[in-house]
Amino acid sequence: MRRRRTLGLASVSGAVVIFAATYSQADSRRLPRIEMMRADVLSRKTWKSTDVKVAGLYLGMSRADAAIAARREGFQLMQYGPPLFDLRPCTDYAHCFLAGPHGYDADDVEIRLGKSQEIVEIELTIREPDTRGRVLRGMTGKTRQFFLGPYNDAQRIDLFGPETMRESVQGGYGPKMNDTRYVYAERGIAITVTPSPMTAPIPDLVNLILFPPAHASR
Repeated sequence: MRRRRTLGLASVSGAVVIFAATYSQADSRRLPRIEMMRADVLSRKTWKSTDVKVAGLYLGMSRADAAIAARREGFQLMQYGPPLFDLRPCTDYAHCFLAGPHGYDADDVEIRLGKSQEIVEIELTIREPDTRGRVLRGMTGKTRQFFLGPYNDAQRIDLFGPETMRESVQGGYGPKMNDTRYVYAERGIAITVTPSPMTAPIPDLVNLILFPPAHASR
């Protein structure tokens, strides 16, 4: 699996910004949510990470409920190893991912679970066309355009607005080609853009991460 990103802590000009990393399961169950696989979420200007679910998964959901929800959508929630990188059901690792109904062919979604076994991050990876899974292919409208079309920074601003914070983070191509992360702290959204010497100026990889909004635990 590729390098993991977490948003619990971020360093900005020497200061450490702490985002809310707790979101209770009881609070999360009370909220109605829009399924990103079936609705054009990005056409709505004011949505937050707590307003949506991805293939049935949402922030604050328990590990057990997430496995059930994934199966209902025709997926399996999986993790790697041990030993080595064997695939196995998501039972004890902090990082798990959606795979096909038989546990193979990783899809576009990964999750990170907190100490209380609840989802604290959902990550969608915008990959090359021949490796995209069912989650991204099922999206519509502006959401589909953002995830499946070439990344465009003007489009990001149009869809998400000005970011709370922009930071340069270590990327997959070494320190000379850092990733750029755009954080929308109050909305619980982060977009990470990975440049590539092979595809410049079009980024090689774009990730969208959902995490608890900055005010969620207040």
